[in-house]
Amino acid sequence: MTIQVTDSGLIIGQKHIPLLSGSMHYWRIDRTHWEKCLSKVKALGFGIVCTYVPWSVHEVQPGEFDFGEMEQERDLGAFLRLAQSLGLFVILRPGPHINAEITDFGFPSRILDNPRIQACGPEGDPIILPALPKAFPAPSYCSEKLWEQMGVWFDAVAQVIRPHLHPKGPVIGMQCDNEMSFFFRTGAYEQDYSDGALEAYRTFLQNKYEDTRVLSGIYGRRIETWNDIAPPIDFEGQTPVDLPYYLDWAQFREHVIGDALARIRNMWIEREVDGVLFTHNIPTCAARTPFNIPRDEKVLDIVGVDFYPTKKEYPVIRQRVEALEGQSRFPWSPEFTSGAYHLWQPITLDDQKFVTMAALMHGLKGFNFYMLVERERWYGSPITRHGDARKDYFEFYRDFISFVQNERLFELQKNASVLILTPRLYDRLEKTATPFGHITPMPFDGRLGPEAFCSEDPLGFKYRIQFEHDRMRRAFARGLDAFGATWRWGDSQSGFSPMRRHQAVFCPSFEFMEDELQKDLASYLEMGGTVVMGPEVPARGSDMRGYSPLSEYVSRPVHKLDLDVDAFVFNAGAGRLILVSQVLEPGSAQASDCLGRIAEFLRVPKKYPVETPFERTVFHDQSRTVLFIANPGDEQGVAEISVAEKHLFADLQSGERFFGTDEVRIAMQPWQIRVLEKLPC
Repeated sequence: MTIQVTDSGLIIGQKHIPLLSGSMHYWRIDRTHWEKCLSKVKALGFGIVCTYVPWSVHEVQPGEFDFGEMEQERDLGAFLRLAQSLGLFVILRPGPHINAEITDFGFPSRILDNPRIQACGPEGDPIILPALPKAFPAPSYCSEKLWEQMGVWFDAVAQVIRPHLHPKGPVIGMQCDNEMSFFFRTGAYEQDYSDGALEAYRTFLQNKYEDTRVLSGIYGRRIETWNDIAPPIDFEGQTPVDLPYYLDWAQFREHVIGDALARIRNMWIEREVDGVLFTHNIPTCAARTPFNIPRDEKVLDIVGVDFYPTKKEYPVIRQRVEALEGQSRFPWSPEFTSGAYHLWQPITLDDQKFVTMAALMHGLKGFNFYMLVERERWYGSPITRHGDARKDYFEFYRDFISFVQNERLFELQKNASVLILTPRLYDRLEKTATPFGHITPMPFDGRLGPEAFCSEDPLGFKYRIQFEHDRMRRAFARGLDAFGATWRWGDSQSGFSPMRRHQAVFCPSFEFMEDELQKDLASYLEMGGTVVMGPEVPARGSDMRGYSPLSEYVSRPVHKLDLDVDAFVFNAGAGRLILVSQVLEPGSAQASDCLGRIAEFLRVPKKYPVETPFERTVFHDQSRTVLFIANPGDEQGVAEISVAEKHLFADLQSGERFFGTDEVRIAMQPWQIRVLEKLPC
């Protein structure tokens, strides 16, 4: 493949370019305006344009397609030739699901009306998505009839795409479907219970356990054949041995998404659409179950997350960007707000300015701005559908692209010393141990904690793990922030490799933990790493039976730390294990003191700590240190940056300089983000 993903962008042939693109929907724009629109995209500094290719627009009769023979706006080939003539690369998004606020999300209505294709709820009724301009029954990606019809669409559009693949043409990327998320109905027990899904569920269990006798032992009930298994439709667990049944259901839902993405990629390769990036986008939510970025990036090149926040949602965007940065090989947003749909919450230009810089500050390395060229039912794009510049918006995006490229900001790295792990098994428990499993949780994501949705029954454990795991990991994060440490989120699905790149791993731990994570933590300890965990050392594994490779390290503590919270230090292989013996409350004085003193004990380096409400991130390369300072609020103030020696910073946008010996004082306007480079002094 002549296209590669690096830490800072793409290598296309011998040329390194940033992954900065903008969306234009060719079929929604009068063809006479195509060239003017694309020229404006180029004038903004973009080298890539992104477009959907909608099945429902191109199919004029079942199995018959128009690619410009009937309507000139449908001439995808002409659009690709024009982009190439202007020196633009193209990423295509041919679905089959595209959303794009189009009727039926880009599926022909005949597909969605077919009962053999429809996803079902627990009672066998079709799942209806209340979308505009009209609701429709969601399709099931476990339906072989859907895959058969999808193949007909791919056969047709592949003939148009193949001649335009790089290096002969401009097409460098193919997105596999769009926001695959059970059509946003992600409640644990909302769907899918169609015949195809039930068959896939039983096949999943058969592949995982191989023998019904093994499954009988784990589930604690007699299972003669795989068909004896019915999936859960509500949470009724009461004890630890009840849980594998529900945890398997959560894992299966990840499997449905991941296997569908792999199948779509393989379908393109079978049609000789290959040698390009294969990508996917997760909807605007935290990338946790049923999403599994580390798994999906084993079959796709990059998986990103969509963002449409306002500046008031700064804590949410920080959380989601940092989670993505810790999960993906290349943190990228396939849809980053550039304007908004008329029926969403209002997003202003001030919002766009702040959240774009905030995403950059917290580690986003690539942006596709949606929509760079406006279309119907959309506002706030820098380019109108007639190809004119919308002055204030146009100037912002032009200046932003120029700034990140001239300052080579994507080449900088966040040198985090601490990895905060999210054990996926706890996340699966959180999503399944709920009396609200028929309610879609996505609208509340990042706004309400799991304690608002989870059962409060401890399920036979000492702690209510289904939501106290999240409390513990947030306490780790806020305590390390207060100390001034640089850290990143991690996902247990990423395996051992990310651990070894960090000085210490902080990980919530309770009476059970997945087998592979326990093995990885033990390996990390044996090689000399430090693990901070708590409140328990796991005694059970994934199947809730006895399994505890970590317990051998905690028979005798080396000493007890002098804290308000009981915290014990154990020698563990060539490393150290520190057990914090209670769940910490995020943001509390007790948690901040505990985490700060543990960080001091471990000699975790401080990186320019700053007092709230201000926040900072620090990036480096071999010769530069760049500091981002944010004021995410309505009040102006002065950020006091603690330094250990004389420091001189230059604001890379305004040119202002700031000097200090013990601290550097930076005046901050409301909703301002400064980018400061450390200079010799």
